[in-house]
Parts: sequence; structure tokens; C-alpha cells
Amino acid sequence: MTIKEVAEHIGKHNDTIRRAIQSGKLEATKVNRVWDISDEALSAYMQAQGISTDALGNAEGYAQPYAEDMQSIMQQLRSENERQREQIADLQEQLREAREELREARQAAEEASHRHDTVMLQMTRLLEYEQLPFWRKLFSRKALPPPEQIMDMEPGDDKSNE
Repeated sequence: MTIKEVAEHIGKHNDTIRRAIQSGKLEATKVNRVWDISDEALSAYMQAQGISTDALGNAEGYAQPYAEDMQSIMQQLRSENERQREQIADLQEQLREAREELREARQAAEEASHRHDTVMLQMTRLLEYEQLPFWRKLFSRKALPPPEQIMDMEPGDDKSNE
């Protein structure tokens, strides 16, 4: 029990309990900056001070509700922990789905970029064909393909230079 709990149970002030610990009248151990007073030490102190142990009541009677409170708190923490684990699993699944969508979007963007490049190349070839001087179109040794064929040509397929 802590100093505050002991003080409440025997009807004394916190400072009185602290002074009893410092003077050695009440045995206590410090755990992580908090004084812990055992039931046996408290009973001995109460007998030495002439305080009725009825004021404390049954030490087990006090420990029982405390233990029940701790068990209910532990149960709440376990259920909260389980709920958070489920949330983490849901979020991980959403993350996997988002990554898949991102991969598909990148692939679609890459395909659109390739189509754009192909259209731009075809348009450039058509423009070049239309901008040739008329005498080149008429008197060239090699016949230039018609515009429809130019549009169907793949990159690197330059039939006009054959």
C-alpha cells in the first residue's frame, strides 16, 4: 500500500505516515520513487501506536477489492490491446491495397506515356512529309509512302529512306 492509502485507512495525514517511515517506526520500501508499505508492517505500526486494527479492517478484505480492480483494469487493457491489433491488421490490409492501386496507376501512366510518344512520332513524321518541297515529292528517286502508311509506321521503321 502507498502512503496515501495507509493514511486514508487509519485516518492520519500523509506527512504523519512519512515521518513514521523516516523515524523507522513504520517499515516501508521504496519502489520506483513510491513508498510501499506491507500489511504486516502496517499492523505492527498500528499495534505500537495503540491504533485498533479494526480501523484497518481485514488486510485481505482491503487487498481483495484492490486485486479485483487490478483484474478489471487488466481485462480492459487486454480488450483494448486486441482491438488495436485488429485495427493494425485492417490498416495493414488497406496499405497493401493502396500499394497495389499505386502500382496499377504507375503502369497505366507508363502505358499512356508510351501511347503519347507513339502519337507524337507519327504526327512529327506526317508534318515532315507535308513540309517537303513539292519538287521533292514529285521528283524523288524513291517514292515516299502515302500519309496513311506514315501514320502506321513504328518508331525506327523509316521506309522513306530505303
